[in-house]
Amino acid sequence: SGDVRFILPVLSFMDKETIKLFLPSLLKSMDKDVFAMVLDVTSARNPPVMLPSELMYELHVVDGVPEDAVKRALEQCFARTAVFKQEILATVLQRMVEMSPLPKLFLWTVIETVTHH
Repeated sequence: SGDVRFILPVLSFMDKETIKLFLPSLLKSMDKDVFAMVLDVTSARNPPVMLPSELMYELHVVDGVPEDAVKRALEQCFARTAVFKQEILATVLQRMVEMSPLPKLFLWTVIETVTHH
């Protein structure tokens, strides 16, 4: 739970598993610019470090992060309609439907998906 600003400069050099490890700290920072950078970095490489569907799924299963912080991150995902297209959202929802129990924010995500697409 240190200062996430020290993670940001090296974020682009991290692999998927390392980003997943730091995701709770990045989300807890409550800084929308921090998560915007996560979105930029995970999709900037070719191939991307983490597929948009993987990132959105990870947001739903991350532990120890306040629900409002996760919602803010998901809202940024929904705002990037060029990246988080209908097909991506359908993939994430399908993956979550198969979980038991469903993630806490599943219904909220369904509603947001219908609202944005």
